[in-house]
Amino acid sequence: MNYVHEMLTSILPPLLFAFIKAGHLLFPEEEPLSLNDSFVVTREVLEQVESPALRYFGQTLPSRRYQDDRRYLAYVESSERFPDVFSCLDIDPAQELADLTRLRRDIFEETQDLEVCIWCVGSLFDDAAQLAEWLRALGTENIVFTNRKFSSFDETDALVNQEALAIVAVWRTRGGRFGKAYPLSQLKGIVAFLFYNMSLSIVLSEDGEILEVEIGLSVF
Repeated sequence: MNYVHEMLTSILPPLLFAFIKAGHLLFPEEEPLSLNDSFVVTREVLEQVESPALRYFGQTLPSRRYQDDRRYLAYVESSERFPDVFSCLDIDPAQELADLTRLRRDIFEETQDLEVCIWCVGSLFDDAAQLAEWLRALGTENIVFTNRKFSSFDETDALVNQEALAIVAVWRTRGGRFGKAYPLSQLKGIVAFLFYNMSLSIVLSEDGEILEVEIGLSVF
């Protein structure tokens, strides 16, 4: 009996430590973000910025065309939760500076929350190159620019086709499911492990205006 007890007490602590360490690798905690000097602006600048007109498939919110669409309703709800850049960013009230890379990831519950805030904050940048650098600073990878046709319905329900530029990126690929937390509070633990791919697409008009932000999750 003493031999068994001694054997267990010598084996269990290392095994327990290995298990805990593996758990941290699989489901890492979000590390606090430091200020990114490349994307710091003053609060005064942000106070002068008007919130962009969010669109859903080309139509400015609210839209009667999609009023029975469940995803549209979730999108509207997110736009009400995050109506401007201040609601999207983690800003210290005691400081005059704001870091545009410090999104409030801890309270983003749905992909629509992140889409709305990507749209709000992303609209601050003057061109696609700056927007792509900001996405890279957020942690996205494999950023690609591609020209495409963008089809949508205007305010009169007429179908409109226009030339557009899409910025496509991924937050995490299949090979990167270990050691990288998602920017959504609901995607933690085993759920984050299963959803190992998250793609992001931002469509810009020829004059640089954001036309669409779409985020997708995949288990494949």
